[in-house]
Amino acid sequence: MSKNNATYFEMGKKNLFDKNLYLRNYENFMLTKTNEIFHYENLPENIDHNIMEYFIQKKGFVFFTKYEDGFNFYHGNFHDFDVYERPTKFNAILKDRTVKTFEIGKDGVLISNDLFNMGLLPIFDKYGVMLNECEISLYLNSIINRMPYIISANDDDTKRSADMFIKKIYDGELSIVGSNAFFEGIEIKGMSSGANTTLQNIELTQYIKASAFNEIGLNSNFNMKRERLNVTELTLNEKAIKPFIENMFTCRKDAINKINEMYGLNITISMSSIWNDGEQEPIETELIEPAEQVEVLPADEPEQEPADEPEQEPEQEPEQEPADEPEQEPADEPEQEPEQEPEQEPADEPEEEEKEK
Repeated sequence: MSKNNATYFEMGKKNLFDKNLYLRNYENFMLTKTNEIFHYENLPENIDHNIMEYFIQKKGFVFFTKYEDGFNFYHGNFHDFDVYERPTKFNAILKDRTVKTFEIGKDGVLISNDLFNMGLLPIFDKYGVMLNECEISLYLNSIINRMPYIISANDDDTKRSADMFIKKIYDGELSIVGSNAFFEGIEIKGMSSGANTTLQNIELTQYIKASAFNEIGLNSNFNMKRERLNVTELTLNEKAIKPFIENMFTCRKDAINKINEMYGLNITISMSSIWNDGEQEPIETELIEPAEQVEVLPADEPEQEPADEPEQEPEQEPEQEPADEPEQEPADEPEQEPEQEPEQEPADEPEEEEKEK
């Protein structure tokens, strides 16, 4: 392996095992995707909509105002709040890195990413941490699966030979052992296979990726069990992933309307077709596929169930129960009770009374 290739490989490993670097790269990767959610038109020429949207999503808000050399947006922090915990003043970081306080609604307009000004980093950081752990586990499992045995050495020379042998396996090179003493000085113990663990890590990795994309309104098929869902369940999932994106769009639209009213501009905002198409495709699918499901399922169930149950139950139960119960009960009880009681009691009692007299 050349020096340059080794450097690139070590850089790739650092991107995986340096967790802070991994998380920062993952944030930028996801922000690159979400930067395409909203499209602006008729912005002032000096306003870069990509940079503005980047800060809105990363910081959670920016302050739009007319200051310095014209229209600008600034990031910073809130200075004061009203009784409803809504920010009223904004400390903006100017181009010369100084701080200036603006009054929100009077000196400019606050553009929020969402209702609570959180931004998208809390979402990306949560899934980025879990995804990093899963990918490290996948990397280690791939190394362990190359050698399903543990080698123990009796002396240092044998250990060095075993280390060299393992290093060549790690580098993906075949190796030849040139001495029988190597085999005599080592002991090999088997390890449990990591195949099941690897498959579980792959499925978990796919689930985490799907959950992260669903959070930002993208219906993802990374979940391996998604293929078992029917069209109705997929449509419900489409509706479940939209509220947060709708809230982001509402916050921007309200801010743009205030900017237009305050400065006489004609800025417009729309949602990208990638996110809008997600709402329209399930509707077209519902008109075709659910129609086939509705015709097949009711056709099988109603024909079999009503045909069997009504014929058997009414014929057997009415014939047996009324025929047995009325004949036995009236025939036995009236014959025995009236015949025995009147004959014995009047016959015995008068004779005994006459003898006593």
